[in-house]
Amino acid sequence: MNVLITGASGKLGSELVKTFLKRGDRVYGIGRKAGAENLASMAGNANFKYTACDVASWQESGETLKIIMKDFIPDIVLFCAGQAFDDIDAQGIKVAKTIENFDVNLFGILYWIEPLLPVFLKRGRGVFACVSSMSVFKENHARRIGYSASRAALNKLFENLRLEYLGSGVKFIVFNMGRMTDLKAALGITYVHAARKIANIVNLESVPNKTYNIPLSQYVATRITALVPDAWYVRFIRK
Repeated sequence: MNVLITGASGKLGSELVKTFLKRGDRVYGIGRKAGAENLASMAGNANFKYTACDVASWQESGETLKIIMKDFIPDIVLFCAGQAFDDIDAQGIKVAKTIENFDVNLFGILYWIEPLLPVFLKRGRGVFACVSSMSVFKENHARRIGYSASRAALNKLFENLRLEYLGSGVKFIVFNMGRMTDLKAALGITYVHAARKIANIVNLESVPNKTYNIPLSQYVATRITALVPDAWYVRFIRK
């Protein structure tokens, strides 16, 4: 299969690239960095290509996709690019930073879905999968209002697309990810394990058209925090 991955230069993105390549898939990676250290080990792999692109730019995304599709038509598109800008402090809201969160986390995905969706619909199959966050249930970082809001909007966007194109053969999958770490920890999941779980789920023929919460243990803990009074949550849980 042909797999297009945005955010490929990040920790999760690079592990996804490695995982799909090991599966024998052709992978095209997109990232902000021209020379991505996390992808150095893939240099020379005939099944892997990489190009730098600012997904928050409609023009740059469109031009990049035109180049990619000259010899690479994706079966699966994994949106792994994301940004979390602090956009509020004791003095007030920094709206420009809030907009930057939405530019990357929401519109930076729509810019790719718009031209690719007709291709998938005509073919009668294809998968769009996005990496979202468990912060959609409750924000656990101080000084942020736009990040979780942009992720919540993304989740609703994919839900509405899933309902709109139900039965078309095109699938819209959401991964609400919890805490991810380099090494195994008591809470969360490693980037390597997360990449393997996502790759195992995303299969062009049999992937269920729905939302996943990974890891499940953190999802349960996150939902329980809804019962915690705000004053306690801010003091003891929110970072």
